[in-house]
Amino acid sequence: MSYLRTPAAAKYISVGKSTLERWRTEETGPKFRVLGKKIVVYAVSDLDEWASQQVFAPAAERAAV
Repeated sequence: MSYLRTPAAAKYISVGKSTLERWRTEETGPKFRVLGKKIVVYAVSDLDEWASQQVFAPAAERAAV
């Protein structure tokens, strides 16, 4: 399994490092692991899974339902 630290993980999913950090504190972003007391890493597979779940229909499609 491949892991990325916060800056690389943020770049991987095309968001800012601070956004990923905020999502972590809000518990709304991708799964993460803490190694030791403060090294935060993200599994690439978790980033891919989280990103694949972020699918939303355009407003026109939602209105037609």
